[in-house]
Amino acid sequence: MFDLFQSHCQVCGNLFKRNKYKWVIRGKRAWVCQACNSKLERRVSSAAFGKEVDWPEVRPPSGCGKMFGFLGTGAVGLLVLSFINNAMFDKNRAPSAPAVSTISEPLPSKAPAPKVPLFRDPLRATESVLNMGLTDTAPGKQAWRKTDPGWYGLAKMDTHKGGLSKVGDVDNDITCMHSSDYVDHVKSVRWTANVFNEAGAAATLPKYKELCMKYAQSLGCPIPLELFQNVNPTNGQKLETEEAVFEIKRWGCKVCSVKGFSLAMHAPLGAAE
Repeated sequence: MFDLFQSHCQVCGNLFKRNKYKWVIRGKRAWVCQACNSKLERRVSSAAFGKEVDWPEVRPPSGCGKMFGFLGTGAVGLLVLSFINNAMFDKNRAPSAPAVSTISEPLPSKAPAPKVPLFRDPLRATESVLNMGLTDTAPGKQAWRKTDPGWYGLAKMDTHKGGLSKVGDVDNDITCMHSSDYVDHVKSVRWTANVFNEAGAAATLPKYKELCMKYAQSLGCPIPLELFQNVNPTNGQKLETEEAVFEIKRWGCKVCSVKGFSLAMHAPLGAAE
């Protein structure tokens, strides 16, 4: 419980203002601020596409956390369709073995199972989107695979083929990314509609909604009836149930026409079977 008193981000060193997030970076558990959490999420996405990523060094803990170390709680993930699991680690658990490469070993999971039943079987969750017509970005590999840090699965579907005849005449697509610190359950899933080409918006957005709803119905728990209804164009939509939090956000680039939507579904741990 003493790591709850960690007062500074262990990446940038800034004082926490509101939220803080727990990560495993280079095999070390660390509390990070909201800004660094967003940067780390982007690096996970880059790593998933096979890009080389430079992971930051972890600063020593501050405050009471400096004295007692991490006994800890689970961290939050960000989303465009993403579920975030919060869990209490067993303080008597033996520490994980040191990594033998630049890829960190997954934390052994002694936390209760996620409240969303589908999240308890990460391979089934990641393969389910392939059965919906998406294509794995790493063909030939297992749908649920290791990265640094943690585990992930990433798939995409092209919804509009651009002709490359002019600037902006490019493809649109839909992506789905599952991720977790643990090998045995999904921590978050993110569905994203990438509208790079306005000409293909009419094909991309309805398909995005269709896939998101189909996936949500496979979670094995009730979903809000209001999902995707009356979404605020500025603030999006956030709906909560006993099993999960569903959060839709709209994103866009101020200097170009690129825009899209994301749906985050956050699932706390500890539901009864």
